[in-house]
Amino acid sequence: MRDVTDDLVRIMERIAGGEYGSDLFRYSTEEHPEMIRRIAEAMGMMMVKVEAREQRILMDLEELRERHEVFKKAVTTFVLAMSSAIGARDPYTQGHEQRTAGYALRLARRVGLSKEDAQFVYLGAMLHDIGKLGFSDRLFSGEDCRDSPELLQAIKSHPEIGSSILHWIDFLGPAVDVVRHHHERMDGSGYPQGLAGEDISYFARIVAVADTFDAITTDRPYQPGKTMHEGLETLKNIAGTHLDPALVAAFQEEILENDLE
Repeated sequence: MRDVTDDLVRIMERIAGGEYGSDLFRYSTEEHPEMIRRIAEAMGMMMVKVEAREQRILMDLEELRERHEVFKKAVTTFVLAMSSAIGARDPYTQGHEQRTAGYALRLARRVGLSKEDAQFVYLGAMLHDIGKLGFSDRLFSGEDCRDSPELLQAIKSHPEIGSSILHWIDFLGPAVDVVRHHHERMDGSGYPQGLAGEDISYFARIVAVADTFDAITTDRPYQPGKTMHEGLETLKNIAGTHLDPALVAAFQEEILENDLE
């Protein structure tokens, strides 16, 4: 009898630890005393109910995860659409987000970022100018943008506006830092916070290279677009002051190997 009791205790300890099995049910047969059978049957029923409840919880968690993924995709699609809407207002920057994101993704892969981190870089690049949604039509027209301190100040506000739009979307993670810091400079002369060097988010430094390259190789109201060779030379000239020199070098390798062969 003692051996049976000890075995039952060991079985129940395993059940308490989440190890479910059929060992318990061998003590529910007629060959064992009634008390042992009743204990085995009661514990067996409890085990079945607990196991069923755990399975239900797992199913509910999986359903929640699936719904969360759907929500993330819907919100991401919405904010990307908002960002792309800027191009509809400004023909000179139409496609800028997509081109910048493409360059940034290539640079992220070139420097060995993980797939997940590269995706954050891509999202940050796609959304980096979302703060411009609040700009007036005058700003998009480019009229007097270099002569008016008020207009220049409005232009410089777009990183903070953009990050304030996105900060509540927690799953965007470091992509929001890209939006906020993509106009910071290595020498600390950028905006909005005047960050310098490695105080600037690495992902933002990647996007800054891509953003600058696209800006100087496409036509703008204030300047015609440069060739890719000229664009790369310009990046080299401002590496160390405006842009991360190691990232500029990596970007140059990427472009020369794949775009200018």
